Amino acid sequence: MTSPGQVNHYGSLRVPCTFDVSILRWLRSTEVGTSYGLLLDWPSICGAGQGHSVAVDPVRAGNVALRYPPPWRMLFGMKILLTVSAVVEGGTGLVLVAFPTPLAVLLLGSSLDTPAALTVARLAGVALLALGSVCWRSRLDGRGSAAKGAVVGMVIYNAGVFTVLVHADISLGLSGIGLWPVVLVHAVMAAWCVMTLSRSDATAGS
Repeated sequence: MTSPGQVNHYGSLRVPCTFDVSILRWLRSTEVGTSYGLLLDWPSICGAGQGHSVAVDPVRAGNVALRYPPPWRMLFGMKILLTVSAVVEGGTGLVLVAFPTPLAVLLLGSSLDTPAALTVARLAGVALLALGSVCWRSRLDGRGSAAKGAVVGMVIYNAGVFTVLVHADISLGLSGIGLWPVVLVHAVMAAWCVMTLSRSDATAGS
């Protein structure tokens, strides 16, 4: 039998029903509640309202069961989104700083022929490294303001890259073999960020 506050073999965490609703909301915003995308089920007899499903522990009546959701729902946790963003953008930044011309040819089908172009490209690489670092550190913030701010920044970044690259192909005739795959990746990342923010706001408001 699982004692209060311990995790059993089925991934459920049982806590006493005497928890205040504000404590439940705090727990949901912590690293425990976000790293694994935990669903917080609160019995209606504890006064949590209609926003939470009733899931009274059948073994220990009056307890709350915190249960793991289906695996696909964990994709909408901020930690995994920010981790992926940090790795992708940090890696891209390193490549752009070290090898700006090959990356430009891959994306745009055109080389960077002037020192000014190379300098600007490397500055962009440094900016990507900084963005990746922010995402990496913010992933530890659960659903806090730092994590949400990083995700909002990633929405702007991914949407901006998508727009600039599409414009480069359609209006400027610049297109390399990697342009449209990168456009697709940024479109998916932007949508992922928006859905994660929407889910976080909906959960916080419930």
